[in-house]
Amino acid sequence: RELHEEVGVAVPVGVDNHISSCLSSSCPGLITHFYIKKMTESELKELETAAVAKATDHGLEVLGMVRVPLYFLRKGGGLPYFLSHSFISNSRAQLLSALQRCRLVSQGEIEKA
Repeated sequence: RELHEEVGVAVPVGVDNHISSCLSSSCPGLITHFYIKKMTESELKELETAAVAKATDHGLEVLGMVRVPLYFLRKGGGLPYFLSHSFISNSRAQLLSALQRCRLVSQGEIEKA
């Protein structure tokens, strides 16, 4: 339901996509869940198009989709620069875990970033 509201299409996720759940330390009673969904390029393009055109909460709850840069530039750009920004709660740790789990970035690259 949340994904449909925020991206405008039904995205099937299930137990196999669930990675972690965390109890929020800043908001008692709030539990956050983290999922990973592998998609083809055409599925991702459809999702991004729907998010702008169909999503009821696009621009309200969700301020848009973000593509994480999986590259490194000589002067610290790319992933290191992206990771230098503020992240809410434990989302930075969840992102890094997902990048490594999906083998998109090596442990060495994560440490370098």
